[in-house]
Amino acid sequence: MKLNAPKGFSYLTEDFNTKYKRVMLVHHAKYVYAEGKEVQTVWGFINKKTGNIHAPINAKKPGKVVDKALVTPYTTMPVNEVSQG
Repeated sequence: MKLNAPKGFSYLTEDFNTKYKRVMLVHHAKYVYAEGKEVQTVWGFINKKTGNIHAPINAKKPGKVVDKALVTPYTTMPVNEVSQG
């Protein structure tokens, strides 16, 4: 699975532990509160053995496996569709 980062963002992959890689979404905009540092959020976790993608529970804990067809360039967390009408 190959995702292209949204405009103004990039991905950073790091070894999280022996079982998972953590994928960070890095935003290259400047934020006052960040004091010049890059702002990052956890995009998701990838199981090194199976290749399954897990949504994050938080920055330090992988959650449930998600369908690769449902992930977005911004997150692997489930996104509820809002109906217009």
